Amino acid sequence: MSAPERFVERRRPRRGESSVIGALAAGGERRRDHRIEFCLDDPDRLAALATSGLMADGGEQVFDRYARIAARTLDCPAALITFVDATQECLKSASGIAATWRTGVTVSLENSFAARVVRAGALTVCGDTRTDPALAAHPAVTGFGARAFAGAPLFDGEHHPLGSLTVFDTRPRRWTGEGLAALADLASVITTEISLRHELRERIALARQLREAGRRDALTGLSNRQYFADIVESELLRSSRYDRDLGFVVVDIDYFRSLNDRHGRDAGDEALRAVARALSASVRSVDHVCRLGGEEFAILLPETPLEGAKVVAERVRSSIEQNPIRVGGESIPLTVSCGVAQAFPGESLDELTARTQSLVTAAQAMGHNRVEWGLESLLA
Repeated sequence: MSAPERFVERRRPRRGESSVIGALAAGGERRRDHRIEFCLDDPDRLAALATSGLMADGGEQVFDRYARIAARTLDCPAALITFVDATQECLKSASGIAATWRTGVTVSLENSFAARVVRAGALTVCGDTRTDPALAAHPAVTGFGARAFAGAPLFDGEHHPLGSLTVFDTRPRRWTGEGLAALADLASVITTEISLRHELRERIALARQLREAGRRDALTGLSNRQYFADIVESELLRSSRYDRDLGFVVVDIDYFRSLNDRHGRDAGDEALRAVARALSASVRSVDHVCRLGGEEFAILLPETPLEGAKVVAERVRSSIEQNPIRVGGESIPLTVSCGVAQAFPGESLDELTARTQSLVTAAQAMGHNRVEWGLESLLA
């Protein structure tokens, strides 16, 4: 038995391979030859499309500009830039007579010319839509009388075909090699635009991650002391300027050194994480929690008077006391001592922290597992 006329290999080409499709003649006839075809539902391709944000509704001026250039270059009444996921084609930009076509409109893959381009991963044409029943329901045909299509694929930096730059004419057309070469060149420019966007998005995300990592304590995930200091200084200024209450709590794990010596560092680390969880669960979204260092933590409570800060500290103390940590199958009791203060007008972070830490020391001197508070003046 002879080999079939069309053999479609259902995989994404490796870098350097090319997808070959003919159909450079009028009438939309394709050359029936062996080729590699991209899968629309390829997970890597869909992931790249999702992270690109290109399927989002709404046009963009840069794509509108490319569509206008494509229409003028190939002397066509309209050009489209569309992106294709596993189920539909989504219009990103339209020029010429199709400029009124609302961006974000979708076309089923059954009638999608862009889907053909993406599958082929190469220049694809139809010289006369009347010879191609599948295109009869395409909105460009039903709405604008399109009779001929030519499309070039748009790739990302990893050579995933994401969409198509398509031009159409309202009369049958024999697409020339020169015109198609220009279309491919312009598609290559758009591909570069897509790749640069992706690279910029990755760099922004990395910068955000690094910035966030620089603000966080690695073990507990809480704000670190440096970042917390910036927040506290800002809140102290706001509190002083507008005469607002500002509560401050320092939390210290009782007998932490002994816990480390008796149960090992894993137990110490779990104790720190447990306290961090208890603090985070005990505060509002507007509050700020920090690991000051070692076994010491702090809570900043905007718009909170001393009585309210005492309630939060007691909630934290009680929660930790009632939930021993478990390490290696062993249950280990854990308690904390807390100092609670209210910021004075004009007080610095160092002054507020020192005053509150003195209250922690007092709580520990009185037997640990306590909350102590005070409004005494620094000048007393």
